[in-house]
Amino acid sequence: MRIDLHAHSTASDGTDTPAELMRNAAGAGLDVVALTDHDTVRGYGEALAALPAGLTLVTGAELSCRLDGVGVHMLAYLFDPEEPNSPASGSSSATTAPRVPSPWSASSRPSAWT
Repeated sequence: MRIDLHAHSTASDGTDTPAELMRNAAGAGLDVVALTDHDTVRGYGEALAALPAGLTLVTGAELSCRLDGVGVHMLAYLFDPEEPNSPASGSSSATTAPRVPSPWSASSRPSAWT
């Protein structure tokens, strides 16, 4: 089984439309692909409508977050793309840059994080 769980379309910073991305994923022999555009699910409907037989589409998004003042991108999967309060919904009532809680104190983090 061939899987790609991190693909972007023109709904954010990718080069293929969501429909083209689905066709290209199938053409490349993928069985599963996640559309993980930055902070949006805007391309999900188009991707789903163009989904070729034999290819599974995983709901996803790459969320812009902050961890102790540092920008990080967090991949989120298997959420409801129709949920109006999802961080990736684009809703003005949604929090589009959630803070990621840190389970480590600054002294216990790997040195590459500080």
